[in-house]
Amino acid sequence: MKGYKLPLFLLSFLPLSSLFADKYYIRHENGKDIVIINERHQIISRNFEEFLQNIKKGDELLFKRGEVFKKPIILKNKENLSIKDYGSKKLRYPIIDTRYRIDEDSFIKLDMNNLKKDRSWRVLESEFKKNLAPLSSKVRQNIAKNFDEVKDSVFEIYRVKISPIDWTSVRVWVNNKEILKALIFEELKEKDDARWYFEKQNGYLYIFVLNKDFKLKNVKINNMVLDSLSLKNCKNIDVENLDIRASKYAVGIRGSLNVVLQSCKIGRYSFSALNITSGDMGDYSSNIVIKDNEIDSGFKAFYRFLSSRGSQDGIFMLKGVKDSLVLNNKIINWGHSAINIYAPKNALPVKNNKIISNFISGKNISYMHGVTIDGMNAVKNEVRLNIIRDISARNQLNGRENRFVNNAVFDVRNSPVKSDQGYSAAQAIELQAYGKDNISKGNIIKDNLFAKVDGSCISLVSFSKDGEKRDNIFENNVLINCGLKNGGVFLKVDDGYGRHNIEANSFINNRFKATKREPKIFYRGETLSVEEFNFKDGSFEDRIEGNEVMDRED
Repeated sequence: MKGYKLPLFLLSFLPLSSLFADKYYIRHENGKDIVIINERHQIISRNFEEFLQNIKKGDELLFKRGEVFKKPIILKNKENLSIKDYGSKKLRYPIIDTRYRIDEDSFIKLDMNNLKKDRSWRVLESEFKKNLAPLSSKVRQNIAKNFDEVKDSVFEIYRVKISPIDWTSVRVWVNNKEILKALIFEELKEKDDARWYFEKQNGYLYIFVLNKDFKLKNVKINNMVLDSLSLKNCKNIDVENLDIRASKYAVGIRGSLNVVLQSCKIGRYSFSALNITSGDMGDYSSNIVIKDNEIDSGFKAFYRFLSSRGSQDGIFMLKGVKDSLVLNNKIINWGHSAINIYAPKNALPVKNNKIISNFISGKNISYMHGVTIDGMNAVKNEVRLNIIRDISARNQLNGRENRFVNNAVFDVRNSPVKSDQGYSAAQAIELQAYGKDNISKGNIIKDNLFAKVDGSCISLVSFSKDGEKRDNIFENNVLINCGLKNGGVFLKVDDGYGRHNIEANSFINNRFKATKREPKIFYRGETLSVEEFNFKDGSFEDRIEGNEVMDRED
């Protein structure tokens, strides 16, 4: 029997990608070198970078489960690709891990008696002293000001010169254990095994050993490559069942269209899990779908003082992102925000994106916002049906015409980082519009549950250089047991910092409940009951009506 052949006229209607596309299996040979094998079981390449440059429309890239791949996946101007896993489902996802191993023999052990003569050490001392400035005066009075005050806690100091690197986004592991960054001398008194610091002027990584039994071996850092998975000016890319980690950005999406990342683990050991932004030519990233992923920093650390520790945002949408969806992800333990949307004045907007049905938690970290939206050109984004719990810094809703609706926010505690800087960040949601080129206008905060919050559930404040907060609507929210550590203030409107630009906002039909005391409202210098607050209707063009206290349990 002759083989069946498609008529020539039918061939003309098939997309070329379906005619010439290939499926490739990517694994290691002899446990070391990456090999690429085609469907006919032939090795077609051992050069991973060259292979990526030559893939075609419609190709399918399959990474073997149970293996760790140390090379990044860098794709530019590619389209219609599928990047997935293959192999036994009993094995873990394929891991893309770009951490860099530093040769221990390249470290120099410093003589602590001669440190003061060392140029790089003098720079490090100066940088540590600069970091004292943001701390509260009370904290500054009671901590070490120089190395002599902490030297008895330090057993050894090592340093190594490394390649130029973005020092703000470094994370360090010694003996397969992550060690925390030190920012001031006081932190060298902590009961840790070691601390590190990168002195950027001379390019030295310092490691301070604080436990005499701790040995310097197997040292790794992240961020020697920008992305573990990079999609630049790509379109129609489907990524599934991968564990992508360890670079500055685990996934970088720039100027790309129709990208789906689903059922992946993203961000472990990275500075940020996903960095989504415009392309070099100003092309939007659009129709990006991030769904059903575990977006976990792997960064579990409780610390005081300053907050820069090499872990930033789970998802960062920065300039030129539109019509995208973040759906049903678990986003946990990030050192700034679980989700950060930012588009400043004169930047391409971040607009019409939806953040829906995600679980967000910062339970194992000292400082984390849930969702932040900032910048003049953050427009018409929607945050809906999310559970946001165990965070230590407020959700921030700025920009224009954004919506924060049907969310549950609870267990908001104040970060010790902010306590040491002399203030609290323990609000459930705040509108501040940081800086003169920011704004918070026409946003809607509606039908949310806020509960168990150390500070105010809802806060509008304005410092001297902040942008205006106008035409925002707070409606049908339920506020339960807020103000736990600020005297029972559930809602705060405070324009007493010299700016006086909070006006024409609406507070309608919100319900307040406290189990131990009556809820209070701080409104423009006055502390009021909820009933008294309703009588302020019309003040500063504000609409205030229908707010009520729910029955208190006996």
